Amino acid sequence: MIRSAKAFFLALSVGCVLFAQAPSGTANPPDANKSDAYYHFAMGRLYANLATSSYGNQSEYVNKAIQNYQEALKLDPSAGVVFEELTDLYIQTGRLQDAIAEAEGMLKQNPDNLDARRMLGRIYWRAANAQQGKGINETMLKNAIEQYRQITAKDSKDGESWVILGRLYALSNDSPDAEKAYNSALQADPDNDDALTGLAMLYSDLGDTEKAIDKLKYEKAAMDDTDYKKQLTAALLELARVQTELDK
Repeated sequence: MIRSAKAFFLALSVGCVLFAQAPSGTANPPDANKSDAYYHFAMGRLYANLATSSYGNQSEYVNKAIQNYQEALKLDPSAGVVFEELTDLYIQTGRLQDAIAEAEGMLKQNPDNLDARRMLGRIYWRAANAQQGKGINETMLKNAIEQYRQITAKDSKDGESWVILGRLYALSNDSPDAEKAYNSALQADPDNDDALTGLAMLYSDLGDTEKAIDKLKYEKAAMDDTDYKKQLTAALLELARVQTELDK
């Protein structure tokens, strides 16, 4: 009981901080709604933590966590951190169809809800990789790509979504569009390490070792020397392997 109380107050305090720091894409809800959203977010996080513990009814905790996250979103639809944690919970518990239905319902109410679209895109991406031993689910992969295309069309400065779109295109073997997406991420954030690494690996897969090395060298200024050497060594080994395959 004491441990649960401590967990509650910790979740509540962290929830308030995250809500205060989270950027809002829409008009702020009334203060009363925001306060109630804090509470439901904290309770959602508490139950999500309890669901991963070794005691109690995990299924019941998951249901209560989802219910509280949903209530928080009703009160504050602009709370991106709630979308993120709810999506993580759906993925961790394998409730992908429930997540898809919920995100699609939100988008019917507001097609411009980019947080709901990010949630849907992440779930589709996970579903595309959920077929163990059966390869990629092409339908889910296309669905994920479509969601991130719409996200980046409405928010061209969202570097993270551009990177994810680049990875999705690479996964679908669409190298030209993957390259465009990674470069768009760099236009939004010239120091985006994920975009630089994505381009390096893309060029590596295409056998363009010169471009791949150039991208990795560009990262050096923003990386610790030790980390840089490890990553560069690994990348060069991969490039050598690709080149060997191409020369056969």
